[in-house]
Formats: sequence, structure tokens, C-alpha cells
Amino acid sequence: MYTIKSTLGKGQGLFAAQKIQAGVRILGDEVLFSITNSTINEGIGERISVSLGNLPPEQQQQFETLHCPDHPTWTPLVSRYLANCFEMKPPGSGIFLKAARVNHSCCPNAFFSWNSNLQCVTIHAMVDISAGDEITVSYIFPFFSLEIRQAVFRERYAFECDCPACNLETLTGQSGEHRRMRMDKLCLGVDKRNGGPSNNDEKELRMALDFIELAVDEHLDGEFLSCMYRRARECYEDKGLGDLALRYAEMELETVKRLLGGDHPVTIESARALEELKGRLAVVQQRERDGEKMDAS
Repeated sequence: MYTIKSTLGKGQGLFAAQKIQAGVRILGDEVLFSITNSTINEGIGERISVSLGNLPPEQQQQFETLHCPDHPTWTPLVSRYLANCFEMKPPGSGIFLKAARVNHSCCPNAFFSWNSNLQCVTIHAMVDISAGDEITVSYIFPFFSLEIRQAVFRERYAFECDCPACNLETLTGQSGEHRRMRMDKLCLGVDKRNGGPSNNDEKELRMALDFIELAVDEHLDGEFLSCMYRRARECYEDKGLGDLALRYAEMELETVKRLLGGDHPVTIESARALEELKGRLAVVQQRERDGEKMDAS
């Protein structure tokens, strides 16, 4: 399905060996080694060293083949680890040899996630990928501002992204940057209201819908978008608008299934929530029909 080969200025990368349809799992990669605390502090080097030291020599050598950017303060061990690790849940991170070859784009065509049911990192096609195209993911939340994105790339990965979203000399780049900065503010606004009942909060609903519209216009996808579908679904159900609640619940499930796969805990939970919503709406509809019969009699 994919090949690993050298890229211009980005080391090795993954390329589609055939057309890959949206939602297809490109790879599932088991962890080489991991650490439970990825906080960048004085102890991170020792944590990495201990975990790496538990591996056989040949596997340690495999880790040594991964890209190691120069960093003014980090040791090569820490720099190599942080440039190639993926987040795992519960909090922690690990090295996945195949997934580590996937390069970054702020306009990615694939999505990575830790699947606790499978105990591996998965990468799924977000959109249809043509044969020969490079497979890319976003290393960070893609709706951060250009300034923040480039600062992270320079600090942690020692590169500057030159994807279309980072080129502010074009109208496309400028309009995209405006949308991403607006999405960042909307996401923070919804987060502040999250964690409790929405109480038919019209402002919260408006923010979620605005975020969804901006994300679709910018062709951005991710779990953050499915979270906004979920908030819209909850708000509409609170308002008694069952048809709209059902619509956004279905969009939420479609998104997480495409990005994470049907066996991911988040997808399983979204499917359960959709069925429960259908059940609640069926009860409401039955009560309405019963009421109409009583009125008619």
C-alpha cells in the first residue's frame, strides 16, 4: 500500500504505492519502546535511556537510524526521541519505526492516533490519496497560527514548514491563516464551556457551527472536528431539535470512523451515543403519536 523512500530535504517519507481511499488504514505500528512521562525536563534523558536500554542491540540500532535534528540544548538521544515519538494514552509517548517515517504537512492527507484496543499507532487516509503522493500527517494542531506552528517546528523538529498553508505570500495562504486563527479562538471558547450541560447555550452552538464551517472551508480534519460535531449534537438535543442532533451525531461518527477506524474506543463510543440518541428520539416520537391519537379520540 505504501513505500518508504527519500524525499527532498525531509529525509525519508511514506508514499502511496496505489490509490488509497479515505478511511483506509494505511498502517498499524506497534511500539518499539516508550516512556510514561514525556515532560521535557532534566529527567527525560534518563527515562529515554533506561527504556531504550531494555531493548536488544539490534532494536537499539533501529532507533539510531531515525532522524536526529541538531538542538542547542538537548542531547542527541533526547532530540532523536522527541523528533520521532508519538503520543500514547494514558499520558506517555513511544517510538514507532514505520510511523516515524511519516512527514509533516499543515495540509495533511492522513491522520495518526493511538489505539488502546490494539495497542498500536494507526494512520488512516483522511482523503483519497493518489498513487505516488506522499502520505503526511500534522504533528501539531493545524489551526495554530503560523507563528506558533513554525516556532514548534524549529524548536522540536529543526525545520520550517513550506506547505501551502505556511506561504503567506499567496491569497490562499493568507485566507487560510485567517481561518485557522479564528478556529483557534473558537476552540478555546468552546473548551471553556465544556464539561457541563450546555443549557441551550446559543453562543456555544454558534461557536461550534462556525468552527465546523471554517474547518470544512480550510479542508482540515481531525478529532477536534468530531468534538465540535458532538457539541453541536448535544446543543441541538438540549433544544429539542432531534433531527439536527441526529444529523450531527452521524457526522461525528463518520469522521471518527474515517480517521480512527471502527475498532478505536472513540469510534465505539460515538456509535453507542448515536444508537442511544436514536432510542431517545424514537421514544419522543412515539409519545407524540400517542398524544395525537388521544387528541383524535
